[in-house]
Amino acid sequence: MPNLMLEAQMRLDLIAITVLALGVAVGNAASAEMPVPVSAAEIRSVVLRGEQLRDNGELQAAQQQFDAALQAVVDVKGDVGLLAAVEAAAGYNLFLLNSKEAAEPLLKAAYRNTETGPDYLRGLVGLYLSELALAGGDRQQALQYADQAEAALRSQGDSPLRMSVALSRTAAGEDKSGRVAALLELAARIEGLPNDFPAAKVRLKTAEALLAEAAPSDGQGWVGAAYAALDKVLAGANPPPRMRVEALLGMARLYRQQNRDREALALTEQALALAGDRRYLELLAELEALQGDLLLRLGQQVPALRAYEQAVNDLLAIRGDLPINLPDGRSAIDTVIDPLHRGYVDLLLRQAGTGDSEQQALNKAMSSMEAIKEADLQDFFGAVFDLGANPGRLARTGVSGNRHRLPDFVDRQAGVVDEAWPARCAT
Repeated sequence: MPNLMLEAQMRLDLIAITVLALGVAVGNAASAEMPVPVSAAEIRSVVLRGEQLRDNGELQAAQQQFDAALQAVVDVKGDVGLLAAVEAAAGYNLFLLNSKEAAEPLLKAAYRNTETGPDYLRGLVGLYLSELALAGGDRQQALQYADQAEAALRSQGDSPLRMSVALSRTAAGEDKSGRVAALLELAARIEGLPNDFPAAKVRLKTAEALLAEAAPSDGQGWVGAAYAALDKVLAGANPPPRMRVEALLGMARLYRQQNRDREALALTEQALALAGDRRYLELLAELEALQGDLLLRLGQQVPALRAYEQAVNDLLAIRGDLPINLPDGRSAIDTVIDPLHRGYVDLLLRQAGTGDSEQQALNKAMSSMEAIKEADLQDFFGAVFDLGANPGRLARTGVSGNRHRLPDFVDRQAGVVDEAWPARCAT
């Protein structure tokens, strides 16, 4: 006999969570643009479409699909697995959209609804919660969820999902040298995976982690491991366009680290051509900044400046949507915002010229320094600062996990101002 009280409470909980998710998601499916699915089969189809959109980086369009599924699943009785799958898909996408306050209750509800299985879904939701905790700076909780996910997936062998859990567990480790060694071990394990989409995602994430973590002192083994992983992604059977762009970006970074600048530049041009529809603005900004850096290293200052200016413009276009913490725990400030703006400022301060042109370059440099300052203050206080429009205005948005970074920011800014001061005095 079904537990009617428990079922009623689950439905009330889901309704409350759905209302919260629909309230923060961009472009929800409650509008007349998209009909709400009515059957379990239709709900599964809608979730699948949403996951395909998400995997191609179209997060807002994906959220429309998940919102529709969330509305419909309230009326599907008895299918706890379907309920958990919809909650997990919607919650993870909200996390990627930087709506952590809405993502967390959905993911935790999905986790409760997988206590008795299925194991695959239990492991998947555990992975999502591990990434959520890591992005919030809670390494201990991230490890706990990763361990629980690993326990659920132990019988599946070296599956792509289990490798993703291992990758999340590695990212949560405190010791950097230990993380690099674990990544190299993981890279060897994923060699045996088939060359399909789930395996390609793990290879791409592993290569990106090696590029972020490894240093020259770690030897050359990681270079071969990262190259092999990225090469397999690019050689895969029809990977989605966004995945190809990400893999080309990773390969270009790898070539740049090996001082193969012309080959790296060719890879950035190939990636930019592939992403020509400009749906992936954060990737475009990274590519354009890398292109600017490579052009500068090759002595082409004018095109380098144009590349950096386009990168800054693309980043400004998505400044409200770019999360402070990425799903793998890295700071978007360290990975995207800070290096992009600092490269731009450095190039502006080198810009030759006199009179108005020099003053214009300095004005642009100061504006870019303000952007770095805003980002670091946002990271420190977990809030959005708009210093240019209204100094002192503060809108709370959440709590960041990188509160230790502000003194480092002050030191960096002092260095940039010291470098700029002689030029400012000359104007």
